[in-house]
Amino acid sequence: MIVPVKDDTNNNTWVFLKPLTTDLWFGSIAFFIYTGVVIWLLERRINNAELTGSFFRQLGIEIYFSFFADSE
Repeated sequence: MIVPVKDDTNNNTWVFLKPLTTDLWFGSIAFFIYTGVVIWLLERRINNAELTGSFFRQLGIEIYFSFFADSE
């Protein structure tokens, strides 16, 4: 009798996210937001020209700063 071998490998592309808990994801997001706020406050104190405009523009810049380092 020939029985096919069951393939135990998971073909899910997002399998690397499985070990991370929900609390870890929320903690990471909170840390990114906190980092963005701190950078925004520090840059605003020195009257950075990039941080002018509406609240939503400044919020977008804050989120950008939390993920990407300022290259200047």
